[in-house]
Amino acid sequence: MMLLENSIVEPSSSDIQWFPERAIFLGMDKAGCAVFMPLLTQTKGPERVSMTALQNALEEGTLTVFSTVRPALKEPDSLSNAAKKEYDAWEPHFRALLAGERRDELLEAEGRKRTIAAIMEATKRPNIAVRRMLYKILRAGRHLYGICNDFSGRGAPGVKQEPGTNKRGRKPLAGGIAAERPASDFRARIEAAVQERVITNGEKIPVAFRKMTATDFSRTTTAPNGKVKTVLLPEAQRPTLKQFRAIAEDIQHRGLKRTRLNAAMARPGTAKDGVLGPGFRYEIDATGGQLELVSEFDLDQAIGPANAYGLLDVWLTVCVGGAMGVFNAGYNAAQVALFNTFTSKKELCERWDIDIDDEVWPCHHVPRYITSDRGELVSDASEALPTEFNIILQTAAPYVPQMKGSIEGWFSGLKSGDIRKLVGFGRKMGRTQRDPKHDAALTRYDAMRAFLLLAIKYNHQAAPKSAIPPQMIEQGYEQISRIALWQWGMRNLMLCARIEERGYIYTSLLRKTDASIRDNGLFVEGVKYMSPEIRSSGLLQRAAKYGAIAVEATIDDFLGNTIWFRTDMDAPWQPAFLADEKLRIYNASFRELVEYNRKVKNVHERSKIAGAAYELDTEKKLLDISNAAVERKRQQLTKPKSRSHKNVRAARAADAQNERREHGAAVVQSYAASNPAKVAGKKPEAAGPQAAVSQSRLDLVKSAFMKNGG
Repeated sequence: MMLLENSIVEPSSSDIQWFPERAIFLGMDKAGCAVFMPLLTQTKGPERVSMTALQNALEEGTLTVFSTVRPALKEPDSLSNAAKKEYDAWEPHFRALLAGERRDELLEAEGRKRTIAAIMEATKRPNIAVRRMLYKILRAGRHLYGICNDFSGRGAPGVKQEPGTNKRGRKPLAGGIAAERPASDFRARIEAAVQERVITNGEKIPVAFRKMTATDFSRTTTAPNGKVKTVLLPEAQRPTLKQFRAIAEDIQHRGLKRTRLNAAMARPGTAKDGVLGPGFRYEIDATGGQLELVSEFDLDQAIGPANAYGLLDVWLTVCVGGAMGVFNAGYNAAQVALFNTFTSKKELCERWDIDIDDEVWPCHHVPRYITSDRGELVSDASEALPTEFNIILQTAAPYVPQMKGSIEGWFSGLKSGDIRKLVGFGRKMGRTQRDPKHDAALTRYDAMRAFLLLAIKYNHQAAPKSAIPPQMIEQGYEQISRIALWQWGMRNLMLCARIEERGYIYTSLLRKTDASIRDNGLFVEGVKYMSPEIRSSGLLQRAAKYGAIAVEATIDDFLGNTIWFRTDMDAPWQPAFLADEKLRIYNASFRELVEYNRKVKNVHERSKIAGAAYELDTEKKLLDISNAAVERKRQQLTKPKSRSHKNVRAARAADAQNERREHGAAVVQSYAASNPAKVAGKKPEAAGPQAAVSQSRLDLVKSAFMKNGG
């Protein structure tokens, strides 16, 4: 079987070692050997094969001829400006070599050596550049088309590339990302992302690549329950970091500002020394959020910056809880952050109108150690915390933030990230700078929602490479975020944390104080409480007989309508409710109730003092009345009168009639004084005959029933 020039031959079996893999037949050299140019390797030159062995292999079928002519896949006129410029630079030097007798010189090793030296002298290009260009021309069948950049001929030789087979170069290793589409399909979007994020914003290439992937290569899906979720496209349909980096560096090499910098190597710290696993040690701290807020009751009224409390699991620096609001640093605010940490995050997010699943933020465990400074967990209010939860508190030294490096670093990243995009963020640094409080529009509700979203985003970032254990790779994990690694650690490492019931967490975090049960209720710092358990337990009767009974109470300083008490250290906490029903409707805090009772007591005491003065004055006046009556009687009576019942009744009737007449006259007089228009122009009438008759009748009654002897 005779081979034609530019025939493509491939061995039918990999056992044939004497023939190159897939090659194009260039012709025969002066020694009578066949010259083949390998097609699958860019750096290999022509190889000589015995003609006899070639004929035998073709007859036996161990070599297969695929095609006789390799079609041109690129025309010089269809090249880009840069590729056309490169073609024009090489074309004059190779055109003369591909015509006439000089064409066969390329089949000889000495001829190729002389050709490379001559072109090097003419173009001033290095040896490797000239040799590779010559090999490209030979792979094209000794044709000038080899100078053209071939972007579409990436399939088998002579076969146009099929969709989905554009991957070029070495195949990805096991676990690598295999893209089904070439970078040219994404080039426009990649160039736009590089220009915006790398060149303009100064972001590092990996960061810009991740943001572009999340923005341009994702889709929005709606679950049957109406939940909207953003899902990334499959990896095979997305560009790879290598493709993004190649295009980014190509743009930077064109003369644009190069922004890719080597990241500073972080020095290993000692925060994780002795940490056995997730839930072993948490760090808690507070920071000023630099986020100006407005009142939820008056959106024009600024109320100052928000403050934040955060808790991090030191084993993997996963955010396990926290809070953001208008509170000040102290145990009252730390109590809220700890409660949010130890309870379900799904319920916490639902309270702030954020819909997540339990696996998105599964942290609701009580740790073995908690590290804090002296601002929140060193106080009388928190002294019962270690006993209630059986945890160990570690207090950092003053002015040594390195002892809480994990939470300090997280706060630094929090305040330098997406929170800067919120309205009202910042701090006025100079007189000419606009004060952020003038732009404030967020309320404490918005601040807490932003805090939760930023914490979830942080937890779903890629886990540090140094923290990924070999076991997860062996188990086939393809994506390992911080929260995924934390969950794996909870299942596979030493379990250092535990889960407590929500009510137990709430009551254990509250401030403890002494209380007493008296015969009329439970009194906590002067505030009276009552509950069905107190009434039915007989404690009121025992207190009435033997005196007040000392008990322990736990108080929610933010909600005073309910407190919890127990009569013994081993007894469960029992709720008691505010006894004054009129005060319940105000839903006041416990501090407000204590302050109210204090003010009521002071007002009551002042009123009693003022009442004592009135009592003394009234007592004197009553005594004067009594003495004057005795003196008047003594002067009127000359001899004693009989005291028959008939005389008493008649005298009482005369006084009652006179009392009614006086009352009627007083009413008429007050009516005339309040309505002068209705009696205007009328003068008081003189006593007429009727009045005289009435007076005479009254005098007759008096003379008949009040004379001496009756």
